Amino acid sequence: MAKPKRPIPFSVSLRGIAMVLAATALLLVGVLRGELMATLIGILLFSFLLYSLALAAIARIFWGESAISFGWTHGTPKGFETSVRTFDRNRMVLSFARFALDIEYVAAKESRFFLSVDIAPRTSISYPALPPRGVYEGGTPRLRITDYAGFFSFFVEQTGAVPERLVVIPDPYSVPRPFLPGGTTGVVRGKGVFNRSEDLFDARPYQIGDDPRKINWKLFAHTGKLAVRQGDLLPPPSSEILFIINCTVRSIDRFEYRAAFDSLISRVAHIAEVLLSERRIVTLKYCGHTGQLETVRLDPSDPASSRRLYTYLADISPTTSIAAEALIRGARPSGIAAVFVSLPTLTHADVKALSDGGIHFALIGPSGFFRGNEGPASFIKRLLVVQDRLNTNGIRKPRRLSFRETLTLLEREGFHAEEI
Repeated sequence: MAKPKRPIPFSVSLRGIAMVLAATALLLVGVLRGELMATLIGILLFSFLLYSLALAAIARIFWGESAISFGWTHGTPKGFETSVRTFDRNRMVLSFARFALDIEYVAAKESRFFLSVDIAPRTSISYPALPPRGVYEGGTPRLRITDYAGFFSFFVEQTGAVPERLVVIPDPYSVPRPFLPGGTTGVVRGKGVFNRSEDLFDARPYQIGDDPRKINWKLFAHTGKLAVRQGDLLPPPSSEILFIINCTVRSIDRFEYRAAFDSLISRVAHIAEVLLSERRIVTLKYCGHTGQLETVRLDPSDPASSRRLYTYLADISPTTSIAAEALIRGARPSGIAAVFVSLPTLTHADVKALSDGGIHFALIGPSGFFRGNEGPASFIKRLLVVQDRLNTNGIRKPRRLSFRETLTLLEREGFHAEEI
């Protein structure tokens, strides 16, 4: 078992290396060629370097192994807030050098976020920019002690200050409310909804999600209230909506695919929040940051359901290892309306799995990230079916459809597909 690498306790910046080389060169030129001015400048530069190193070293020695307190808060008026508190015995040392706390955060998709907070006496508060959506685990914080010229740095690990997990929630992106399938329960949480018996009635109250084509406009003209023709035996909107989020992307290393997936999650956040405000139960099935399939259920009667929604959506991570079939398999419990949410990168096998799973509603998007994505070289390769279309076993890989092809295929197979 390989031993973990020990952190480097001391480093010299490029500026410091350049200063050392310049001072050495001037001193050599002055001594070898008898240039008094070069000699004096070289000595002055070396003196300044030693002075800077001495101040940083004194600060490091007096600091010792003392720890500091670190914390962060999300949702403040200015956004993401970090605070660092120093103890009384350490505040005197802060005048000798510059102090900063460095923490490296890593998400499951290998996204890295480097946080550096400058330390001032008592409490330091800063508002750094947030990284992309995700769940980030922080490494061991390191205190960086640097001389004011920026030549030399000493590092002290803060083993007692373990950073908490950083959860960056998505920003909801407003989209028109899509048509959602009707369910079989006939009950909406928190509202009284008429349950049909064997008797037929001409109309029932309109509910959000009903087909607008079935509105009884004559009745609306007399009563001023929207109602749906009951004789058509339309099921009322389902009390529970299951969102099956396809986390499969072509490449998690390419920025455009990660950005498109984050934009898709932002759209789902807006739709799900609207459903919760309408007292609908929302269930999410997705791939979490650990790589495992997760299923969570949000009840609108829970006051924290909206906050939990965004926490779960932050946990969703794109992957290349889990196929859409794994998400679809066994995903739809009886009586729950299921909606498949995906980027426009489906294959024919994915569409077949949806059909076999009894799921006929899909939300596809966003389209803007993929327009013009295929260049001339990719187009020629696709026409010629060259080796990059084959895997290591020589089996032809399934071609993923474009945005327009995806919508056309879904509609041809009898799906109700909408762009979000």
